Amino acid sequence: MRQGIDRAQRQIGKAFLLCLLEEFETRKEACGSRMIPKDKLEQRVIQQLKGKVLTNENLEELVKLVNEDLHSTSAGLGDRMRSIDADLTDTHARLSRLYDALETGKLGLEELAPRIKELKTREDDLSKARLQIEAEMIACGVQDVKLATVQAYAADLRNILEESDFY
Repeated sequence: MRQGIDRAQRQIGKAFLLCLLEEFETRKEACGSRMIPKDKLEQRVIQQLKGKVLTNENLEELVKLVNEDLHSTSAGLGDRMRSIDADLTDTHARLSRLYDALETGKLGLEELAPRIKELKTREDDLSKARLQIEAEMIACGVQDVKLATVQAYAADLRNILEESDFY
């Protein structure tokens, strides 16, 4: 029984090696470059990360860009809020005019009821949208990213890369 298992394992091993060789040959045809040792590649990537990505200048720029993006998002919500407020004011004014026309008897309830109902529905929809935007503004809570915090995280990452066993 053991011989049968050993023979099967050898056959599987041979098939696996043939697949690996075939894959290696295919890759060699696709890319004529010489192979780079894994350790050297990892070492170069880490050096590039430390030397070009995790620099103070890049981190300052990153913090600046993130803060600008946060403020623009907040400003966009503010613009939407102002637009909804203007629409609500307009809707209130229209409803007020319709109520005045009803009270003075210029137009009857049958004529005004559909328009009043339509404006009330619009008013409710705008109020819901306003509440939703208020909730988004609270959830976003524009809070600037602090450069010192990002630099501390970057320093931790540098230390981890220094202590790692990549090379």
